[in-house]
Formats: sequence, C-alpha cells, structure tokens
Amino acid sequence: MERYNRGERKNDAIPRHYRLGQKRRSSDSIMNDNRCQNRSDNLPLVLQESMACGTPMVSFKIGGVPDLVRPGITGYLAEPENVPDLCNGIVQLLEDNNLRDRLSQNCRAIALEEYPLELQTKRYIELYHQVLEALLSF
Repeated sequence: MERYNRGERKNDAIPRHYRLGQKRRSSDSIMNDNRCQNRSDNLPLVLQESMACGTPMVSFKIGGVPDLVRPGITGYLAEPENVPDLCNGIVQLLEDNNLRDRLSQNCRAIALEEYPLELQTKRYIELYHQVLEALLSF
C-alpha cells in the first residue's frame, strides 16, 4: 500500500465501500429515483446504506421503500410517479435544517435498533434452519 509523506493512504488504497460511506455521511439527503428501477427491487440497498449513515431519504412510495422511508421520521415519501411531489420532498429537506437534523438522528437510531448485524445474522440462521427442515421433511 503506497503512502503519502504525511502517512496518509492514497485514495485508491481505501476500499470503495468505505469511500462511498464517507460520501453518504457527508450528504444532506439521499434521493432515490425508483421510477427508473426495476420495481422488483423491493428494498433498495442505497436506502439501507443511507439510513445506516444517518442520511434522510426522499423516494417514491413503491414496494418496500416505506419500510425504510418513513414520512416525517426518516425522510419524505412521494406518491408514485409524481415528480413534483418528489421535488417538494427534496426542497423541504434542503431548506429545513432542523427537520433534516432530526430525520438524520432518527435514521441512525432506527438503523442501530432495528437492523443490527447480530439481529440480521440471527434471522439468516433461523431462515437457513427452516429451509433445511423443509428439505429434510420431503
């Protein structure tokens, strides 16, 4: 790994996911334009990552998005395909610092409480056990 004279790592040596996380944490908000996405993406990863970084979100009310983007709690949900409504949510978050700060704190708290790694691991193990039991019962 190459280093600068000051002992800092070059940007290329920093893993990409870490650099993206740093960018998300420094963002005011994340806008998810899921009009262009396959609607089978029921819970977009970008929203999960944004919540973990404490970044309020703006998205359309489609699929599982409302599980993460909770109006007035973690972000703004626009009606499906309603671009002016989406724009309203973006402007609202950009102009209201107090709202953005409150939503940011909520995002991080909910991510830590409802989606900790230990809980996700436990849920996967339980799911694998259920699948194995189903397969063995045939």
